[in-house]
This record gives sequence, structure tokens and C-alpha cells, in this order.
Amino acid sequence: MYENFFQDNQVNYFGVIGVGKDDQVEITSNAFSHNKGGFPNIEIRNVLRVFLREKFLTGADYKLLVEDVTQLSVFSNALQKTNLDCSLKRIKELNLMKNAFNPGVAKYGINLRIEDSNINQLGIFGVSMGKVSLLRCHIDMIMSNAFDVTSIKELIIEGCNIEVIESQALTNKLHSDKVAIVDTVIGTIEGQAISQSGITTMIMFGNTITKIRSNAIQIVAISLFIRNNSMSHVEPNWLSVSQADQVEIANNRFEDYGRCELNIGSSNCSFRNNILQNPQSGSLNFTCRVHQVRVGTECSCNKSWLSELTDHDLESEIMCQVAKRDANCFNATNTDVRRYVNEACGSNVTRYCMGGQWVTKAVSDHSSDSSKLTIGMIALEIVILTLLLVAIVCVLAKNCGSGSCAPAGGQSTDNCLIEEDIRNSLRQLALHSESNKTRKAILKLINGHLSKGECNDRILFIVDNMPQNQAIESLLFRHISQSHMEPSDSEAYASTALTANATAPPLPPSTDSSEPIYQELDQQRLIIDDKYSLPLNSDEDPPYSEPSNMMSEYGNDYNYNGTNESYTSEQSNPSPNRPLLPIPNRL
Repeated sequence: MYENFFQDNQVNYFGVIGVGKDDQVEITSNAFSHNKGGFPNIEIRNVLRVFLREKFLTGADYKLLVEDVTQLSVFSNALQKTNLDCSLKRIKELNLMKNAFNPGVAKYGINLRIEDSNINQLGIFGVSMGKVSLLRCHIDMIMSNAFDVTSIKELIIEGCNIEVIESQALTNKLHSDKVAIVDTVIGTIEGQAISQSGITTMIMFGNTITKIRSNAIQIVAISLFIRNNSMSHVEPNWLSVSQADQVEIANNRFEDYGRCELNIGSSNCSFRNNILQNPQSGSLNFTCRVHQVRVGTECSCNKSWLSELTDHDLESEIMCQVAKRDANCFNATNTDVRRYVNEACGSNVTRYCMGGQWVTKAVSDHSSDSSKLTIGMIALEIVILTLLLVAIVCVLAKNCGSGSCAPAGGQSTDNCLIEEDIRNSLRQLALHSESNKTRKAILKLINGHLSKGECNDRILFIVDNMPQNQAIESLLFRHISQSHMEPSDSEAYASTALTANATAPPLPPSTDSSEPIYQELDQQRLIIDDKYSLPLNSDEDPPYSEPSNMMSEYGNDYNYNGTNESYTSEQSNPSPNRPLLPIPNRL
């Protein structure tokens, strides 16, 4: 578009919408100079490149929108002698050259809004402007004298990322009703970046600033609010306010904190709820009212560090970090210096926090000794309980399963413990027995929990009342000789067991039940040593005359699987041809 493009025409809206990836727009001088339309609306969208040359818009009121453009270049004096409402949105590469805006004599002639754009250098505006808003932009550099103008009614920087704000970016010539830097990440604010500017209200909220150099912010303001910022390194005199009606510096976090110059009345200045992780010497020497300021120093009875920070009496307002050992006594992680000294350093003697109370060193030492004793007693109790637990486990273990479990160190002297090989052999023979009564009686014996006396009696009763089976009898006799006799008796009994074993048939295989499992003996039952044949007392009735019928006493015990079966009277009386069983001395 060249000069006189709209000569003698009345155009109120002119729009360019790109349709190709390489679309490009260039508007030269006086292209709209002879247009008769009032306050025309000019829009350029979705174009690769846009070039707005010198005197692009002159001498009228315009509304300009450029958005979704890869590259926008606004040349010097492109917007001259005009009142303009300009919006630049989503520009990937925005180049505003020096003095691109030049509205002439009109005051507050330009409102500029830049959103979501990348700006390499924000250059010199050179003119007074109404409202300048930089929203969510990435700016490499705000150059020196960028706002060296008589007046900017409002300057808003919000949600931006700025690498450097150079010295003299806002000069002493600037007067503004409001300057606000909000939620912005700033790398470095150079010295005198805001240099003696006259600002009615200045706001710095929620910013993250890496470094603020000495004399970086020098203002004469009516109101100054610095809140909720995180500042890593702040050099001495980073802030200087020579005159103000209200100053509030609150809820900020400083890593390395240098002093600021606040030479105003204390009634107009508040410095509260700030965290000074590493405050420098003299950094709290100003006239502001200080309240609830936390420092990174650990509380101690030696408070010389506080006198290095300030010459004023701030013991009740400066809060130090409470050591973990003292936390229970304060019920807090921070406390003011005065409270710590009064409670932990009473009578110039350091006290110690024990169980939430302050005690002297002597009491602390005694408590430590008592604590050690208590720990020793607790350890002893644990050992005793452990031994008791082991004993209980052993008692339970010897009653587990089939009753063959025994506590460590030997077998119980009263329980009837059948050797595993005898138990297994008896189980095999019982399962293949033709007599249901014999099978149940044997299984009841080997699966029961009996004393030695009960076990011995039952074995004798089973042998006398079951059909003759030398294999089962020899196993039962061997068990009696091993577990129920004294060593002297066992020797005599052993010969009988060995002889019976020698003549006993082999155990039947578990997989074939067709083969016979009983074998009649061709010889009479072996007679055991004579001393087992004699009664214990010659005056008493002969114990071998007839075996007593024990079924009435043990009948219920020999029932198997809940049945009420019992031996018949014929089975209860031994065959006259069967030899009588020897009875050990203990009977």
C-alpha cells in the first residue's frame, strides 16, 4: 500500500487476513492520509511478515490491531501526529524502533497494549503516552531511556519475563500516576534503573527477581507497595525513597539482603513479615516500623549478631530460628529474640529443653543418666520377654502335629514320644490291617497326646485284644523298651524285641493291598527275662492270672472318627494259646 491508496474514499475498516505461509504486508508513507473515513479500524492477521514504514499513519485517529504474525517491524516515526489505540498480540518477533511513536502535541495520545509477544529490545518511545501494558511478554532488554518521557499515565508490566532492565530505563523526567510490576520474572535490575522518577503509586507484587543492584530503585512517591516478592540478591541501598506518604514492604523473601534507604517518618512506613535469609550488616537501620521479621540465624543466648544488623531495639520483632532440640519448649520453629533470651537464658545461665520444659544443666545431666538407666531397664525387659516367648513357642511346638515335637535340649520326661520310624511302620501296618478295631486302636495311639503311663497301658491292652500280629507287636514292644523302661530293664527287653524283629515279616508295600500282611508265628512267644515274670509283691494277688478288661476304661478312647464301636467280649479275652505279656517293674 502506497501513498494516496485511499484518496477521496471513505473507508472505516480495512483488514488483511493471510492465507499463505509466506504472506507479507508492507504499508508505506501516507497510505491512509487522504481517507475520509472517521477513526478507521485497521487489522492485520495471520501474516508471516509486516513492515510499517515511516509515516504509516499520520494526522488522524486510528485503531490498529496486528496479531498472529511471525515478524513485525515498526520503523521510526511510523505513528506520527496521531491518536492511536494500538494492540499487538502474539507476535513472535516484535521490533519497535526508536521513536516509533510520535503523537505530536496531543497528551496521552497513544494507548499501547502488547500481549504474548517476544521483544528483543524495548527501545525509546520518546513521547508521552496514555497507558502502556506489557502482558505475558518475553523481553530481553528494556533499554536505557526507554521511558524517558514527560508522562506515561499508567505503565503495567504483568506476567512477563525480563532479562535486564537497564540503567535510566525510567528517568527523572517521567511522571506517572501508576507503575505496576506484577508476577514478573526479572533477571537483573541495574543501578538507577528507576531514577528519581515521580510516581504517584508504585506496586511490585509477586515478582521473582534474581538481582537488584545498589541504587536500582530511586523514587519520589505518594504510595509504595512491595509485597510477596522473592529476591535472591539485594545489594545495599537497593531501594531509596526520599519522600512518600505510605510505604509498605511486606511478606517478601530475601536471600542476601542489603539495607534500604527509607528516610521517612516511621508512622508512614511498615517493614513486616519479611524473611531475611542472610541479612547484611546494618541492613535494618532505617526508620520504618519493623514487625515479625524472620532471619536465618539460629537462636542463641549470644545475641551479638542482632546488634550487627541494627542499632535499634528490635529484640521483640526480630525472629530467629529455633533449634530442633528446643522446639518442644517453644512449640514453634521461630521465635523472637527477646522471648528466647528470657526463657532459654534465664539468669545468664543456659538452660536446656527437656520434655517441653526448661531445666538447668545439672538437671539435664541427671535426666540423661536416668534416661540411660531407663533404656537399660527397657533392654533387660525386652530380653526377658524374648526368653519367655521362646519358652512358650517351645511348649506349643512339642504339642504340635502328632505330638513328636519337643523343646530344644531334649525330650519331655513324661510325654509318650514314639520314634518316627516306629510311628510310620505302625501307620502302614494299621492301614493294611484286616481288623477295623485294630486299625482304629493303632491310629488312635500314634495320633494321640498321652503320658507314658497311659501309652504303656494302652499298648498292653491293644496287644492282648487284637488278632495276633507279630509285626505290630514287635514294633510296640520295641517302643516300650526304648521309651518306657529304665536302662536295666531295656537290656532284657531288647533281646525279645530283636528276636521278634528277626522273625517279623517285612512291611507290606503301600501300593499293593492284595498281599497278606499277617503271618502266623510257628514258635511260641519269647519269654522275657525271669525278673519280669515275678510279681512285685508276693503277698498281692498274682497280676498275671487274667488280663483285666480295660475296655470299660479305655473303650471311648479307642473309638476312631467319632464311632462308638468297641471290642467284642471275645476280643476282650485273650486266646488261651497266647502267652501273657511281660509287665515292666514300674507296674
